[in-house]
Amino acid sequence: MVRAKVTIKSMMGIVLYAFGFFFMVLAAIAVIAFFQENRFTSEIATTIIIIFVAPGTACIMLGNRIRRRIKRFKQYIFIISTSGINSFEGLAAQTMQDTAFVKKDISSMVMKKYFASAVIDWQNNRILIGGANAAATPPVDHAVTTTCASCGAVLKKAPGMPVTCEYCGSVY
Repeated sequence: MVRAKVTIKSMMGIVLYAFGFFFMVLAAIAVIAFFQENRFTSEIATTIIIIFVAPGTACIMLGNRIRRRIKRFKQYIFIISTSGINSFEGLAAQTMQDTAFVKKDISSMVMKKYFASAVIDWQNNRILIGGANAAATPPVDHAVTTTCASCGAVLKKAPGMPVTCEYCGSVY
């Protein structure tokens, strides 16, 4: 379910971004059409801005914000799964962001259920991911390393056995 949520959010960001550009193209076409007919007035300009430019700008900004959040989510998962860094300070250093921003960003992602099973350890300023899947990790000498196609996390699994990504919930 978490994987589907992240995928839907990702697609929603792309669709909003595309709709925004579509509205902007329509605005440009409307302006050109009215200029060619010498009927371009301030009322028409205001109408074009209200009908096309404002919604187009809003869609582009919202779509871009969603796309950046998904990109940061995948970046956090990659850092946590490959280097084991789970403190807000360590993640901030790795992503070259402010610690307060990372803390707020990850808290929002946990609250919105981006992570399959995560909690915030406020006392130690870190994110804890795992739970039932952490105990099911195979011994290192028999483990095969694979990459989650959904979120990019590095996973360890026993050969021939399925594994559930502890970050996004995908099953391999």
